[in-house]
Amino acid sequence: MNLAKRTSSLADALVREYFQAPNLFGEIARIETMLADTYRNRVQYELLQNSDDAGSTTVHISRPRLGMLRWENNGRDMTEQDVEALCRSATSAKSRGEDIGYRGIGFKSIAAIASKIDVESGGVKFTFDRRSTVKLLGVDTQASVPLVRIPTDVATSNFRGARFSIELSVAEPDLRIDPTALLFLRSVERVESSLEETSSIVMTRTSGRVKLSDDGASGEFALLEATGAQLAIPLDPWARKIAGPAGRLACFLPLDESMGLPIVLSGDIATDPSRTNAILDDASTKKVIAAGAELFAEVIRNPYHPIFDVAWQLLLEAPDPRAALLGSMESVASIFFRYLRENLSNVPIPFAIAPVSLVDAETEVLFPGGAPNVLYASQNRVAVRALKAALNLPELSLEDVAGRLNPEAMPLDRRSYFAKLLAENARLRGRQMTSIELAFGAHGESLDVENNVHMSVKSATVNARTSADVDATGGLPYFVERWRAIEVAVVEWLNSRGWSLTDVSKQNLGYDAEGLDGAGRAVCLEIKKTDGLDSSFALTTNEWALAQSGTKSFLLAVVIGDGRRSRMALLDPIGAKMEPIRVARQWEWRFENWSEHALWVQ
Repeated sequence: MNLAKRTSSLADALVREYFQAPNLFGEIARIETMLADTYRNRVQYELLQNSDDAGSTTVHISRPRLGMLRWENNGRDMTEQDVEALCRSATSAKSRGEDIGYRGIGFKSIAAIASKIDVESGGVKFTFDRRSTVKLLGVDTQASVPLVRIPTDVATSNFRGARFSIELSVAEPDLRIDPTALLFLRSVERVESSLEETSSIVMTRTSGRVKLSDDGASGEFALLEATGAQLAIPLDPWARKIAGPAGRLACFLPLDESMGLPIVLSGDIATDPSRTNAILDDASTKKVIAAGAELFAEVIRNPYHPIFDVAWQLLLEAPDPRAALLGSMESVASIFFRYLRENLSNVPIPFAIAPVSLVDAETEVLFPGGAPNVLYASQNRVAVRALKAALNLPELSLEDVAGRLNPEAMPLDRRSYFAKLLAENARLRGRQMTSIELAFGAHGESLDVENNVHMSVKSATVNARTSADVDATGGLPYFVERWRAIEVAVVEWLNSRGWSLTDVSKQNLGYDAEGLDGAGRAVCLEIKKTDGLDSSFALTTNEWALAQSGTKSFLLAVVIGDGRRSRMALLDPIGAKMEPIRVARQWEWRFENWSEHALWVQ
């Protein structure tokens, strides 16, 4: 018996089932409506996965006439089992883990956009049409019968592959396909669409690489694989663009879930009924994310991996991972970064974060086994500090860096740069210079920060006095030790040096003191405390809003250290055009590179 006769026999059986249990068809119709609403934005992806599972290499989408959509693929012909799977609900010839779709409901998503569907494949053609079904069963309304249930107008066909001609029930369904949808397909290599303008997405797979082309633009991904997971890492700007700044999670086809950095991870994960979001507490989902984190960790800890530098650059370009880790709700990104942090703790990277920016030659000396140069570039310092905190990355001290470098082999400008940093570091710690630090030419000279300070900060500077001019009760350490409360100590000390400030820290004004500076200019002063130059401090939303408003001259007084080792710097964050990081969980604005813009008060 050929497939056309078998399909006719199936249609007769389905009609008999209706008369045996007519209420069942009404329930199936309601389920179909629910599925259609749920899958409304994924029709093209459900058809794409069916085409891939059928072994298709090419998919063509067209609009033969107004109000009609046609989907064709060159995969294997449908079988009797396939036809029955289309007609019945939650029936599939596929197996989970072996095929992309396995629940037998993907095809039913077409009901979201269709009033009639013509199917051709395997020597048969037939139609799903509520109007024909209503007439066949003798019922009153189309709402009481499902669209995809009883095949009508069954005939023979010579079409090879599969073709679905869809009479549209909506005017302009959005059937655009994200190019990343082809990344993890097993068979489909080309998708051609002539819905509006002719376009094509082409996928070329080679060993460990996938190249995607979309209407002249192209990009390449590295493809890493582990048991149950595939990780695509973009290797060029266009690939990064389509991956998105926060990447994507996929269950073979893309979901509405981000990874937290520009990578695309796919595997057999559990999804909600809409197939758009992952079920995060499912063991299969966590297993795939853990495997992806391990694959990525293997890349970023191995300087000899072909995409080692690319992976580190992606990490530094990604959104601050602390936002995901500190978020109030669990997400794919928070799970991924936790697994990544755990993996890097178990097997650490063979290099370390540096407290200062480094040039390539210095990186090679410090880490002869290899390290990513982007990790030590001055423009990446804020992102590096965020990564260090999020992933618990190892860090060298400034003394460690100096001990490994040979000042005699360094250019004069770099040697001078380190000399100033080392001198300032020793002064902050209240100790003498070591012989290694002195070898850089550091003899206690003060760090030259004035060139990095905005003029409005300079104009607010306290008139400096030499150590000989300051008696035992005139220095900031004296006031800090006497008052303990930093706000009181700073106000008293500045007033002793010609300022006229009033402590308003208890009034919740968005600053701690107000009055006149040493030159008689009005100023409001917010006072912060840190442990060192590499420590950050935070402003509340109220404080930062006041600073940005421009209604008052806003300065920051940053006290570093305690007791006898305390020092103070003045900072104009608006004049210096600083860009703090918003920490949403704490509703504050964190300043991490403040010392580059501050003016030390002597």
